[in-house]
This record gives sequence, C-alpha cells and structure tokens, in this order.
Amino acid sequence: MSDQRDDTGRSVTAAIQFLQGVFREVAELLGEADAMMGDAGWQPTEKGRVSYGMSNANAPDGWVANYLFRFYVRPAEASAIRSLVGLVVRLEPPASFDQPVVIGVAAKYSAPTDWNRVFQGWEASDPTGDGLAATPGPRPLTPDEYADFLPGASAVTGLVVPLCHLSGAADLQQRVIAPLLAAIL
Repeated sequence: MSDQRDDTGRSVTAAIQFLQGVFREVAELLGEADAMMGDAGWQPTEKGRVSYGMSNANAPDGWVANYLFRFYVRPAEASAIRSLVGLVVRLEPPASFDQPVVIGVAAKYSAPTDWNRVFQGWEASDPTGDGLAATPGPRPLTPDEYADFLPGASAVTGLVVPLCHLSGAADLQQRVIAPLLAAIL
C-alpha cells in the first residue's frame, strides 16, 4: 500500500529532475549561440553568468531561475560598445505568452557605452516581450518597448520565438542568430 506522502515526495523528485533537464537543454542552446556568435566575430559579455537573481535564501521564488541571458559584443568594442546582441530565455514568460520564449535583440548605440552601464540599467524585458507578442519580428522596436531593457540604445531590432520551437542548432541559427546579425550589420 502506497502512502500519499511518498507519492508526493516522488513527484517532487520527478519535477526537480525534469527542471534540471530543461536547464541542461537551455545551457546547450546558449552554448550553441556562443559558438555561432563566436564564428561571426562576437563574444559574450559574461560567459560564466546566465542569471543574477538566485542569491537570496529568504525568497524561495528566487531559488529557480525564471530567465537566463547572454549578451554579445564585438571584441574591439568590449569597453566602448556601439552594438550589442542579446538573448533572454524567459522560462517564466511575459504576461502575453503562455510558454517559455527566447527574446532576441540587436541594439545600436549612438554613443559608446560599457557593459556595466547596460547591465545595471536593465530593469525589465517584459515590455519588449509584450510588444513582440503581437508582431514577433524581427522588427524595429519602439523606445517604449526597449527603454527598460536596453537604456541608452538608439535603435533596437527585436524578435521572439517560443523556446520549444527551437529544436536544434539549425533552428536557432535560422530563427534567432541570423536575423539578429543581419539587423546589426
């Protein structure tokens, strides 16, 4: 006879294992993006960090990453950024979506900026994601759609793709990387 508490415990274990599998797949996606962007002459701003909100043990909502990110710059512009490509994997998506999405952006800056200024100014990607919900792009974003995400940018092209629609490297290249690079060049 099975105790319901044991069934609950096994369900918790299965849920954690499932989530770890999702994170492994997202890590593979980011690794593929790194390779593709590297081949195109871009480098990640921070290769070892994919999130920054998981350090508070008193806030259990922060124990599981609800988004992961990667931003890329040209090596020659690393300290004076004029263009930036970014990917944000929203595992807990903006309100306009009912499934995880990848938000991609290609930003241009009229004056050189540095990564710390971009990173510290980033408040939210929800307006970008919600704006792209109706027209997924790639398309130019309005300042209202990117101001909280990429402050100081003079022009931003964005796109959004449901995460589960990216079934491999070819999909990532065709649906995300190539359009973003085309927008920034």
